[in-house]
Amino acid sequence: MDLADSEIQSLVEEYYASAKTALEDPIIKNSKSAAYEWAGETKIACQTSIGYMKSGHLDAQSTQKCDCFYRRMVNAR
Repeated sequence: MDLADSEIQSLVEEYYASAKTALEDPIIKNSKSAAYEWAGETKIACQTSIGYMKSGHLDAQSTQKCDCFYRRMVNAR
């Protein structure tokens, strides 16, 4: 399934916001799961991808990392 650049940007921004919220959630912060670490990795990768998109470039590597790390964060909850 191919997504338009605008759809990818929306997903990346959604994943970034979710990771940011997770990093501030005391339940996740104090959890023994890896969700907190994956939230941090998600935030960084998505922030990098967003930065590229703001300059008009869709960086496949950072976007794929954002997606991968987000899925790991969700699965670790």
